[in-house]
Amino acid sequence: MKKILSLVLMLLGGVAMLTSCESDNDSNPTIKSPTTFTINASPVADQYIQRAQNINVNLTWTQPNYGYNAFATYKVQVGLVKNGAVTWYEKNGQPKYLATTYTVCNANISGEEISEVLCAIDGFKYAEDYVDQGYREVALRVYASINTSMKAEIEGTGILSDNYVTFKHMAAKL
Repeated sequence: MKKILSLVLMLLGGVAMLTSCESDNDSNPTIKSPTTFTINASPVADQYIQRAQNINVNLTWTQPNYGYNAFATYKVQVGLVKNGAVTWYEKNGQPKYLATTYTVCNANISGEEISEVLCAIDGFKYAEDYVDQGYREVALRVYASINTSMKAEIEGTGILSDNYVTFKHMAAKL
């Protein structure tokens, strides 16, 4: 009787090991294309900020909903606000982002990087061409995507933030 009972238990154990759920996505999640992605307002947006090498601007945002806790790459784009319209930094009609990328929903953006972009938007190519433009309203927005190990963006994962934040009084400095 012991042999029969142990044989039945082994048979039931083998059947249980081979049984699975309808869908097993634990090790292979399905990436959703996110639909919303928001930047948080900055508490220093109305203060006067003189851009310099040792001064950073902090920016935070929510993670896009990819259907799981994705390891996303974030890129920041800078623009100038004039008469309520934003002129975003672009090159050949394509968005141009800051060189530094982030993998968390928080960025301490280098003042030097922002200054270089503002000068590029203004058309200054060389330091000797620079003319101080004074304090201006600067806009920042974020682009998120999931990338492969070779840094190629996975199709359908890129999303631009729903909003942008502005810093009312920011000055570039070379």
